[in-house]
Amino acid sequence: RRGAAAALRLGLLAEAKALSEEGLRLCGGGGESEAAELRSVASEIAAREAAEEAKRVAAAARAAMEEELAAALRARGLAVGEFLDEGLRQQCVGEHAGARLWYDSAAAELHSPVLLLYPEASMSDFIQDVAEGERLADHLEEMFGEAAERSPPWDTERKYAAPALQPYLVLDADGEAGVGTCRRLDASTALLPQLAALCAEGYTVPGVPIVHVVVRRSAFEREFLRTGGAA
Repeated sequence: RRGAAAALRLGLLAEAKALSEEGLRLCGGGGESEAAELRSVASEIAAREAAEEAKRVAAAARAAMEEELAAALRARGLAVGEFLDEGLRQQCVGEHAGARLWYDSAAAELHSPVLLLYPEASMSDFIQDVAEGERLADHLEEMFGEAAERSPPWDTERKYAAPALQPYLVLDADGEAGVGTCRRLDASTALLPQLAALCAEGYTVPGVPIVHVVVRRSAFEREFLRTGGAA
């Protein structure tokens, strides 16, 4: 009994199980108190074994999902790198964010969160899930409305009507997220294939897509383009 309990405390489950089984066999029909203690040890061993097996199953499932995701990204030509900083990673896909980059194998569809930046207003939004066939236009329509009727309080001029909004990626000289070159995105077509086309030119998604949204044909858009996204 003591040997089984000691092995259990050390996490040696196989040894603890063997000792408890041997102890129960030797107890036979007598030593009810010791047998009860051994049965208690055996019960705890079984519970720990079940917990360890659940961990192994969960780890295998996570590994399979990660490989499915990696294969889906490769098949689509999407390069996904590190987040710009740890704070942004936590904000977008951290434990409490409720969002992640994932692959729906049943629908053969990739899903990603998208961070929207509104540089003129120094504001931002976060779309938790954008499927690879979805258009930014549909999300902007839901968020702002056709005539800015759902626009947030910071849009005091009500100029952020969905049809008037133009999304951009801002890239540095190496094609990474940064300041330098503004690449226009088409809000009326699926977003992720557009990102894949840019990845073929050297772009790497910085953890999640970061999309700058400005009002089309505005003075701010002209300055934004002139400064390479530094406006």
